[in-house]
Amino acid sequence: MTYQHIQIPADGRKITVNADNTLNVPDTPIIPFIEGDGTGVDITPAMKKVVDAAVARAYGGRRKIAWMEVYAGEKAVKVYGGDQWLPDETVQAVKDYVISIKGPLTTPTSGGIRSLNVALRQMLDLYVCLRPVRYFAGVPSPVKAPEKVDMVIFRENTEDIYAGVEWEANSDEAKRVIKYLQRQMGVKKIRFPATSAIGIKPVSIEGSERLIRKAIQYALDNGRKSVTLVHKGNIMKFTEGGFKKWGYELAAREFGARVIGEGPWMELPEETVSAVRDYVISIKGPLTTPTSGGIRSLNVALRQILDLYVCLRPVRYFTGVPSPVKAPEKVDMVIFRENTEDIYAGVEWEANSDEAKRVIKYLLRQMGVKKIRFPATSAIGIKPVSIEGSERLIRKAIQYAIDNKRRSVTLVH
Repeated sequence: MTYQHIQIPADGRKITVNADNTLNVPDTPIIPFIEGDGTGVDITPAMKKVVDAAVARAYGGRRKIAWMEVYAGEKAVKVYGGDQWLPDETVQAVKDYVISIKGPLTTPTSGGIRSLNVALRQMLDLYVCLRPVRYFAGVPSPVKAPEKVDMVIFRENTEDIYAGVEWEANSDEAKRVIKYLQRQMGVKKIRFPATSAIGIKPVSIEGSERLIRKAIQYALDNGRKSVTLVHKGNIMKFTEGGFKKWGYELAAREFGARVIGEGPWMELPEETVSAVRDYVISIKGPLTTPTSGGIRSLNVALRQILDLYVCLRPVRYFTGVPSPVKAPEKVDMVIFRENTEDIYAGVEWEANSDEAKRVIKYLLRQMGVKKIRFPATSAIGIKPVSIEGSERLIRKAIQYAIDNKRRSVTLVH
């Protein structure tokens, strides 16, 4: 294989993959790397030195990585010219050499350039974002017992918001989608349709199962104590709630998990994993909020009917209350969360429903969407975020900060 601008190291050899997905790693494996934009010029050379030193120490000089630079982002535009932010030969080289590493790539939050990180995930189907989180002795930490922090996060990487399907506010595409949703699907919960950006949130049975399967198998293989399904099923019961439901069903079907008491938490026969459980990212109110079934969220219904667009949450420390952080008295913030748009609009359809199939068909055929990984079994959520809705929330937050002498306003996105 020859490339236009990529130089293959003469002293390196390819990593190959066996039929069972195990790897054959030579003593001088070729590892493609993308230097990255911004701080990449500083981070990537330091990373290579650290990895080289670790390999030398681990193998006593018997093994060595042959680094091969491939290009993406601003450097790719300089090397290849034109508007080639992610050249085809870069994607092909990453596929050819199995394992690669990249620095931080330019990811604009607006404008015509799509996220290069999302594009790579989609093209290579990198559906697991695997993030070990643990404490290393000597590293400063804001919590009192950082040595107790030891978890591994398996985050979905190609579905949900990571499918990257959205249209800008006031664009012809956004207007077409909104018109279809209102006229053909009877959607009434888009608060400001004239100026809404629209995001699509596909969550499929296959996509959820393959991620959860990896997480449970990892827990079994590595002696982890539990697996927790983190979701927002109290608001989005068909997409987020579907993820939870399919996870429990998979644990029972493929791993022999049994319900604990009245459920829904489960236990596995293997002694290493004591529980498969779920956690809703929420501060729950007293109203019934089912994560599946035909009843919509009563909390969401009240917010929509009364247009309660600000969820105001002061967060501060009260003397005498136990806290896991070292200086809880320094915690003093006020959160203004959007309460009627985005996922809180509550617009979604269940996987395999006629409605979901109609929306997916429209997106694929009429809007040219290609990033729904498993369209046949995807639940579909709609994320409307409007100019008016954003402005009125941010206006309230800034005015509150002025009136109450807060030091700053931070837009979290």
